[in-house]
Amino acid sequence: MPTFWPHLFFFFVSISSLLRQSSCSYAASASSIINPAKAKQVSWKPRAFVYEGFLTELECDHLISLAKSELKRSAVADNLSGQSKLSEVRTSSGMFIHKAKDPIVDGIEDKISTWTFLPKAHDLFTFYCSGHRTLESFYRISPTNELVCNHQNCSIPKKYLEGYISELTGKENGEDIQVLRYEHGQKYDPHYDYFADKVNIARGGHRIATVLMYLTDVTKGGETVFPEAEKIQRRKAHETSDDLSECAKKGIAVKPRRGDALLFFSLHPTAIPDTSSLHAGCPVIEGEKWSATKWIHVDSFDKTLATAVGNCTDLNDSCERWAALGECTKNTEYMIGSPELPGYCRRSCKVC
Repeated sequence: MPTFWPHLFFFFVSISSLLRQSSCSYAASASSIINPAKAKQVSWKPRAFVYEGFLTELECDHLISLAKSELKRSAVADNLSGQSKLSEVRTSSGMFIHKAKDPIVDGIEDKISTWTFLPKAHDLFTFYCSGHRTLESFYRISPTNELVCNHQNCSIPKKYLEGYISELTGKENGEDIQVLRYEHGQKYDPHYDYFADKVNIARGGHRIATVLMYLTDVTKGGETVFPEAEKIQRRKAHETSDDLSECAKKGIAVKPRRGDALLFFSLHPTAIPDTSSLHAGCPVIEGEKWSATKWIHVDSFDKTLATAVGNCTDLNDSCERWAALGECTKNTEYMIGSPELPGYCRRSCKVC
């Protein structure tokens, strides 16, 4: 384990304390809603946590009522084209709810940000740091390892801090909430939430985190299972899992309970996809399952990335300075990229 991790932990504990005291941040008001004692670790490989009673009865009912009349057959992303397509891999029905749909939805969005630690990653990084402020360190190789803080007992490489901030995320990096309904026999076969196609990666990068909120209880089945979870944890989990379906017993599983939320990460802190994050929605055996999913990306999902091959541009304010420091040759993947997936500093690197 890197020697700076204990300092990193202390650093973020300090940030959390400051956020709670801030009068200009939503975290100050939402902190009374978020109770850390209700969150428990489900797994470390993959990193997964459950918050018991994350949503209120009102919030669960509201999301269901918004979705009922708008449901359509759920689709999956094609691994080659990135386009959505229907597949027997996923048989639920669903729809997306815009972030600013109404105060209740907006409150849920804020609560998700607060639970995942940071209300707005860009704002926090601006508050604590000067110089280049980028969330792309989890997307591709960060252009520099310069330190964020140099005072006594604090020596945290910037790429780790920036990646951790990106990982813990802010609202601007999230997709709209997707509400899903699973009827008898419906399921979602094992899959990853990070992408295999270039089209989806180009918009906000990989999905780094998923918040899955359960809107109803399910009598039997409907669990979320991680079949590639660490085996030692899997054995411990099954010691008290007699009520799980056969599908759920194939890995570490979370049973859907109304109001609970599951948070798991699809990338390692090093930005490498975590193959142990493979997960599935088990078939519903008895009852009906309603859930709401919030996918969070490593970069802004809302902005349109102007990275077409013929468009010569820089996507970071610090590109010119990085180029002067020789990063165009040191980190070509990030700075220049490839014809299929252009980099962030093509103009400053004089490749167009």
